[in-house]
Amino acid sequence: MASRPMKILIVAPHWRSRRSLRDLLSAGLRAAYFEADGPAEAKSVLLHESPDVVLVAEPDETEPLERFIRATGEPVVVFGKARAGSRRATHWVSAGAAAYVSRPIPASELAGVVRSLGEARTAAAPEAPNATVVDDWLDGLFEYLRGHLARAQYLDRR
Repeated sequence: MASRPMKILIVAPHWRSRRSLRDLLSAGLRAAYFEADGPAEAKSVLLHESPDVVLVAEPDETEPLERFIRATGEPVVVFGKARAGSRRATHWVSAGAAAYVSRPIPASELAGVVRSLGEARTAAAPEAPNATVVDDWLDGLFEYLRGHLARAQYLDRR
């Protein structure tokens, strides 16, 4: 029986970063790829696609990614510039990331890390989407709608 292809979500702020990470991974790993430009868009993808592994380009600001790592139920790999074992690299692992990978890295090595995490994820029992992610997404949607309703009422009064 053929297994389904692994699903990988790549989160990076710039399309060039997402494309280079995708190219690097696809050199050594066949998978279905999804892309997001940040945690907000990634939450939507998590709700609809349930990826096996999330690969995130290390951002300058740490707090949003830390919240995202804690909220998602999927293994998160942080891809950054710090050396393995450095304080910054160990920070991400202690924040809940499954792994920290520093660049430059051979495509085969990155694919091996992602493959092992993805296989471990697919071997585990399938889970429903993380309730925290769903709640955060719905809270954002309601806040957005509330803002539009307030604007509509203001314009209606004029």
